[in-house]
Amino acid sequence: LFDGLVTSCLDGMVKVWDLNAQCCTQTIASHRGEVLCAAATRLGMSFVAGGGGGEEGQKEEERWRLVTGSADGQVRVWNVAEPRRLAQDSESMELVTTGENPNSPNNDTNTPSSTADDDEVCHYMGSLIPPPNV
Repeated sequence: LFDGLVTSCLDGMVKVWDLNAQCCTQTIASHRGEVLCAAATRLGMSFVAGGGGGEEGQKEEERWRLVTGSADGQVRVWNVAEPRRLAQDSESMELVTTGENPNSPNNDTNTPSSTADDDEVCHYMGSLIPPPNV
């Protein structure tokens, strides 16, 4: 489970912090102006393939969005997901509890990781266009 915090700065950066590891896991530099606000909202639960909950072969997963607002007038929307390194750790734990060997060469989760994308939590979805001032 990812326990995170998001901060916004006047330098235009948004940072995602992993509170368990006590480090910055992602720096988002997509705004052209000062980032004045950031808010996260939970959209609810959805079913995704490959788990043991709910219906056969599906598991429930929380859906979160991050919205950031900047002095340049842009409002950006981000999908918030668990970092891949944590999801891979969870899959390995599930394999161990089911009796499979997570280190087996036939196991697809045994791929080299440690890429920068493994720690990414926020993925850009799009911008909200502000209405013209009337």
